[in-house]
Amino acid sequence: MDSCYKKAKFACDMGFHSGIWRHPMSRDKFKDRSLALLSDIRMTRHLPSLLSLRAFEAAARLGSFTLAAVELGTTQPGISRHIQTLERQIGQTLFVRLNRKIELTRAGRELAEDIILQFNIMARSIDRIRAQSESSLKITAAPSLCASWLVPKLDKFRKSNDGIHVELHQSKDNVNLELEGYDVALRVGEGIWNNLVADKILPLRLTPLCDAGFASSADFSSIETAFKSVRPLNRKDPNWQIWFAAAGYHESTLCKDSELKLTSREMYAHLALSRQGFALLSPDIYSAQIANNTMIQPFNTVIDLHPRAYWLVYPKWTRKNKLITRLRDILTSFIGGTT
Repeated sequence: MDSCYKKAKFACDMGFHSGIWRHPMSRDKFKDRSLALLSDIRMTRHLPSLLSLRAFEAAARLGSFTLAAVELGTTQPGISRHIQTLERQIGQTLFVRLNRKIELTRAGRELAEDIILQFNIMARSIDRIRAQSESSLKITAAPSLCASWLVPKLDKFRKSNDGIHVELHQSKDNVNLELEGYDVALRVGEGIWNNLVADKILPLRLTPLCDAGFASSADFSSIETAFKSVRPLNRKDPNWQIWFAAAGYHESTLCKDSELKLTSREMYAHLALSRQGFALLSPDIYSAQIANNTMIQPFNTVIDLHPRAYWLVYPKWTRKNKLITRLRDILTSFIGGTT
């Protein structure tokens, strides 16, 4: 370590006192940063390898190289080599090797007392954190999914998994799951995100929906008469053009009223439920409202924006695969014939 420190300090001094200064940082700031780095180098812990410490801890606790090998899933000669390495690194003999047994030396007993205690502390901490982790699920989801579709299903998921704590956050952005501490996300997209698994939950299908109160006042016998009675909301949404084309209707005949600009389909759904007009919505997400006659779907034409869809997204390496699988099964069980 001292040799490493001296070499690094020499390199720093040579760069600092050189007549040619090409670093964008000022000389004084560079010197302060360099000295702080050198201090960190000196203070770095000089610890033996974790493999050697694990081998020693198991052998000392069990009183046998053979039993230690069984516990750690290795061989007796492997345990012996790790302990010999540890003895060389600390400059002390830790075991006396007898014919059929081993005994700790005084240095070995002193080290074993601390090492076993610290490994027990680490094991308890890991078990506690693992138990907390495996009994909770933190979810981030697109707002368009949350209130109308996702929340009732999460309630069923929670009730069918006793002791599970579920936390849901709404976000229009694709947040970094690991950085923000989320276990899983429900996203809209094409199912391709780096280092994430994406399971398709729902297709992204759209059709005009409106409040059921229009059933008695509007003429839904044709698209033309329907849109004379009920105006389309958010006409600037390009998906309206796709839907009109699929329905074989020329939207140019529609009057172009001024309208309120909103930022999400969920907001337009609330407008639709206030008898303000047709909102272009997912019949899958609002299937419950259609089933209980809160909303009506007057037309059979539904556009599918494939490959865009709703996805359950989670890290490739997660300890919560079982929980996430159960959540996926709950979510997909509600789809029925809508896909």
